[in-house]
Amino acid sequence: MRSDKQERHDRLCGLILKAVADNGQEKDGQIWALKPMTEWEKLMGLTRRSIHDLIKIEPIQTLGTGAYEDDGSFRRIVALRVGEVGSTVEKTKRHLANIMAKIFREKTGKSVHRKSYGCLIGLAEIWPEGHQVAIFKDMLHNWGSFMVAAKFRINIDQNVLGIEGLKQRYYRFPIIGLLRRYPYVAQDAFLTHLQIGSGGKAILPFPYHYTDH
Repeated sequence: MRSDKQERHDRLCGLILKAVADNGQEKDGQIWALKPMTEWEKLMGLTRRSIHDLIKIEPIQTLGTGAYEDDGSFRRIVALRVGEVGSTVEKTKRHLANIMAKIFREKTGKSVHRKSYGCLIGLAEIWPEGHQVAIFKDMLHNWGSFMVAAKFRINIDQNVLGIEGLKQRYYRFPIIGLLRRYPYVAQDAFLTHLQIGSGGKAILPFPYHYTDH
């Protein structure tokens, strides 16, 4: 690293450590400095691109997070901390929810409000470890097939299992709450799509939830 870039990186590390000491906040088991990127730009006197370049360098660690404004809009914040060289930030459930929320906003152009965000955390907890984001992406891209499978599941729950209070509705656009209501339907649909895409080969990274026996 060039000496001038090393100096800027060292200065940013010092500012992060000070921010953590002054007003650090707990996120996913670690203490982070939570500031909008505009504040880091002002403190460093650098462009956003330069800041993003610096925070990619160890031992700085990043975590995408954010806060909800009073109007329900989501304000993105990059949490920063100085860790040990070679260490990584575990993708916790909240981190996975942040990733899925970003994918949802990019795909639909809609905001993820507090209740839906809670549903994303629930999905990150329920879906098989390491496959949560892949399942979520697949459901957004194949929403129609999920709705068909969900309606079939509702029919079984009503007519076979006698579960009351379920409604047969078809939603044309992705609804996070519906995925949370039927997470195993989405999980099994994902496995089916994997096998179809593999030319009929049995690709099962995890077992089907619903079976015939």
